[in-house]
Amino acid sequence: MTPNERGRILRTEDRLWSGILRAAAAVPRRLERELAATSGVTLVEFDVLLGLGDDAPASVRIGEIAARGGLSFSRASRAVTALERRELVEREECVVDGRGNQVRITPAGQALLDESSRAHELRAMILKPPVDPAVAGEIARYLDAVAERADSEDGLESRSESPPDSGITRGRHDSAQLFDDLVRSQIVLWNSVESRTRAEAGVPASWYESLRVVAARGRSRGADVARDLSITEGGASKLLSRLEAAGLLERSSDPGDARASLLSVTAAGEAVLRGASAAVRDEVDQFASDRLTSAEVAQLGVLLRKLRGGSPSPRAPGSETFHG
Repeated sequence: MTPNERGRILRTEDRLWSGILRAAAAVPRRLERELAATSGVTLVEFDVLLGLGDDAPASVRIGEIAARGGLSFSRASRAVTALERRELVEREECVVDGRGNQVRITPAGQALLDESSRAHELRAMILKPPVDPAVAGEIARYLDAVAERADSEDGLESRSESPPDSGITRGRHDSAQLFDDLVRSQIVLWNSVESRTRAEAGVPASWYESLRVVAARGRSRGADVARDLSITEGGASKLLSRLEAAGLLERSSDPGDARASLLSVTAAGEAVLRGASAAVRDEVDQFASDRLTSAEVAQLGVLLRKLRGGSPSPRAPGSETFHG
């Protein structure tokens, strides 16, 4: 190949690359404006609805929605939540394994799709190629291949940076990333559980945890609760005092130590614990099954217990494990 020929090819590739980037920016921007004006949904939300419309399965997991749209799980989840607030989609229990983590379009959502004819027409007009259908098909296949290579090369690039005998195989890891993943995952899960326990049982998640530990032991000292929850004895004392003041715990003398007292759950506390346990079980099942298989959940439990350096925490009646 002569230098002139190589230069011509590079210039052509530059024009193609520039065109791909311009189209990738301009088309979604135009559709976003049109949808906001006519339907009140974002382009991501509209794409989620399209994936749940007439030709789609009856219900789809959020992970599948994310994969189909090239979205992160959190962005797909936010889109589903926004559509759910407008009653355009709804969550339902999975008929295969009983886990409540699937999404289906509602009649109102399907009606919005049917009525968004302007958006469909605009998309068709923008994407209508000024070439014959055979060439358009070749372009479509080429762009699909570009997308696939871009995805696969991310993985190849990551792998190429580590030799076969990498740090991963010798047990090394990115400690900062591990810390971040563990902490952020705990925060996200805790916040979602907290919302459910407050809404459905009227108590924060910390109260549920304390009631669960006391109920599992029958009668407990404050030090037992502190140890099981991995908190200080001072923190446990304040928490248990609030539960006692709310009538959810009661104290009795410790027959083995006149200076100590034992805590037990009252009838009111048992009722609260039942409601909170059901909310937590459902929320954790949904949180886990949206992200992991049943086998991965079981493996994660084993690994987390290893990190904690002990056996499973005491479990109150009714606080079953993840349903897979």
